[in-house]
Amino acid sequence: MSVRGRVGRIILLVFAVCQLGCTYAEPVDHSAIESAVLVPGGGTIALAFQNIRYRPATGIAAFPDGGIPRYLRDHEVIAVQSLDGGGPRILQRLENKGVHGSASIALRSFKADPDHVLVRRSFQPSTSQSDQAAWWRLSWRDGRILSYPDLAADLKKNGRTLGSPEFGDIRVIDSDGALLIGARAGGQDELWLRPATGAYRRLDAFAHLYGIHGHEHYYWAGNQAVVRNWRTDARRIIAQYDPAQRQTARLLPNDPVVRALERVNPQPSVQISFSGQDLSVTRDGRAMVLSIRDLTSR
Repeated sequence: MSVRGRVGRIILLVFAVCQLGCTYAEPVDHSAIESAVLVPGGGTIALAFQNIRYRPATGIAAFPDGGIPRYLRDHEVIAVQSLDGGGPRILQRLENKGVHGSASIALRSFKADPDHVLVRRSFQPSTSQSDQAAWWRLSWRDGRILSYPDLAADLKKNGRTLGSPEFGDIRVIDSDGALLIGARAGGQDELWLRPATGAYRRLDAFAHLYGIHGHEHYYWAGNQAVVRNWRTDARRIIAQYDPAQRQTARLLPNDPVVRALERVNPQPSVQISFSGQDLSVTRDGRAMVLSIRDLTSR
């Protein structure tokens, strides 16, 4: 028998073995809600639903470490759901074109930008690449998308890394999409501003952020508690620490921003159930469970 004939028989034998031994189990559905937030106003929930269905590898296909499942569906849906009832309204549907099962979405909402939710989507493009993240603002009213650039790459050009242990990464602070950004450089937490124009600006190094109210943020930097207007850069010192006396003197005891941030205001909340199919909503001191209509066909 010729070499070509032997190779052909080997190929046919391998194919036959795979046909007999490379099998897959019955489909498994791992679809679930992965993120949910109440939009400002409290009457509507924005949610991200991960729609995953696959057949686990069995037989030879599972050798040696479980094998690679055969994915039947792998996409995410962002939708809104009214607390007054009715089905969810789809805003976005995103296919996972990278490594199956690697995509995830986190949603956030901010009073300063009541018509949008902030979306962070992480995914792994391929097995040879690391995870990547994309950010955008999504109008929960009409589904309009307003994308941000690669924030981490932009900060890296300024010698900073995105994210601060004290602050987190980003917060939307105005309806035009302006961002307050937590960054880190040389072991120091910093606050950066990215206005709607896209021109990044370092605001200050800081040790603790107490909160944001309107166009002002209240934080501790060095030996001072400071309120700063991120639009005008106007500052006022609320308190001063004297290291020699080991005492802190309150210089402006009735500052309106500080009073507003220190006031206790119970906020509505939403929690995802362990099953990932239901939402528990607490509003005005009352709790309710909201069952989300199946989104696996969307």
